[in-house]
Amino acid sequence: MPGNAYHNLLNYHKYINCHSKVSGVKAKFKYFISKWSRLILKYISLAMQYFLPEINPEPCDILVMGTCDVDINHSREVWDILAAKGYKLKKTLPQEIPTYKIAFTRRVSPDRQVPAELFFHYIQAKYLVQKYSPKLVCLFYSNDVLPTFVRQEMRSTGKTIFIPHGPHPSMYLYTSIDFDYYFSFGDGSLDSLLSNKVRFGNTKVVKTGSPMIMPDYNLPVNRNTSNILYFSSWWV
Repeated sequence: MPGNAYHNLLNYHKYINCHSKVSGVKAKFKYFISKWSRLILKYISLAMQYFLPEINPEPCDILVMGTCDVDINHSREVWDILAAKGYKLKKTLPQEIPTYKIAFTRRVSPDRQVPAELFFHYIQAKYLVQKYSPKLVCLFYSNDVLPTFVRQEMRSTGKTIFIPHGPHPSMYLYTSIDFDYYFSFGDGSLDSLLSNKVRFGNTKVVKTGSPMIMPDYNLPVNRNTSNILYFSSWWV
């Protein structure tokens, strides 16, 4: 989707809400409770903002946002090299960020236009950027609303990069391209990305290969066979 991905994302979720249909009494009841609970929590958080303490800053150069331990551990040599060059890094995982607690204990000055369904994801993004003030954010998220919210907060202070798990498949989970730079394993990943009909944001694709294989890695040529059996985990 061209244009401002932030507003496109908000409008898209409004559209989904207006056209979503829930069938069955039990499902409708759960949907009603969930929707109004989020809405109530959103406005309680907004009402409390003026009375909450400000975020204690811990500035860093690079913020690494992984989806799980595997993301950061498998690419740790990259981060070790950057740290050795003097860059200050901070690594985060979703389970380490108490988003609901932050929404009611820290002043983040959120945008009231963000719908309740996305509000606490938005709070998380604002909190991380305000707390760490990074010049660069490296995200392993490709199927989430966080990239758009993080980039919106970073628009005048730094850049965002998508770090791939592996070759990208062609599927709806890879529709967010709202990054300043989108690292890709190669042409196959780019073709898969372009085949997705709905894409949020705009980016510059950089074909980097795998960030989990170091440049000095050397696998001797085996000239006795012409076949390779490769066992993959998370396409890595």
